[in-house]
Amino acid sequence: GSDSAKVAAPGGGKVGMNTDELQKLYGNTLQSAPHKYVEGGKTLSAVATDGSAGKLVFETDAAGKVTRWRVGLPPQVDYVEGCS
Repeated sequence: GSDSAKVAAPGGGKVGMNTDELQKLYGNTLQSAPHKYVEGGKTLSAVATDGSAGKLVFETDAAGKVTRWRVGLPPQVDYVEGCS
């Protein structure tokens, strides 16, 4: 995963983007859920576009800006606690 704006996620998502920008990139594949630990924040997940079982998870703050992202396989990638 990454909390650096210099590193783009697969599909082009980046730290600092807002949810609207992510929607443009990933369209209807994005699934939104409340963030477990960030008040008002969300986790937005998208399935991999390359046909693999991988999943992309973006975390946003209350303002809807991406604070970090990670990519991995479910169910591990859904654990907010860990960052491999």
